[in-house]
Amino acid sequence: MRKNIKQEISTLVQNHLSMKRLLLLSISVLSVVLAAAQGNFPYDKRSDTVHIYHYDIHLDFTNYSSFKLFGKTRVYFSPISQSINSVTLDLLGPDVDSVKSKSGQSLNFSADDKSFTVTLSSALASTDSSYFDVYYHGTPVTDSQFGGFYYNSSYAYNVGVSLSAIPHNYGKTWFPCQDNFVNRSTYDLYITTTNKEDI
Repeated sequence: MRKNIKQEISTLVQNHLSMKRLLLLSISVLSVVLAAAQGNFPYDKRSDTVHIYHYDIHLDFTNYSSFKLFGKTRVYFSPISQSINSVTLDLLGPDVDSVKSKSGQSLNFSADDKSFTVTLSSALASTDSSYFDVYYHGTPVTDSQFGGFYYNSSYAYNVGVSLSAIPHNYGKTWFPCQDNFVNRSTYDLYITTTNKEDI
């Protein structure tokens, strides 16, 4: 009896050590994967300061044959923990023409080829919310492998991901947005066409 108990204890200790080794190996592998992911998918800190909670997206396809997108997106937002005086959004392909505040005042913005920053007319406190309208036009981008916004003579459609871009989000090819995996928003979509096109 005593021998069986010793054997069982010895087996339990060995199993426990094996589980510890497996756990340490799993943690090590997970750490390497997370470190690699952080290098490829940088954390988007914009979502720490401002929440974009809704988009009204207006797209004009009345000049469809030009394969150019004309749009106005109303962006509803609120600060998260502190006041803000600017909002940065992504837009890849189309150019921003102008940005108007809730009161219709033109807002200053600075843009590069992938994003733009809107300077608010006054700081917005963390207890407030507001919106602005972004007017834009241009040719949306398609990914070299797969994804983006596609036009042809018969139809236009968006594939909201990219196989080659990091991160893979690709909503930014047809409307200004915080295009990341953190921010969650609702959308209303308004399409204007001639009577020759169907939606």
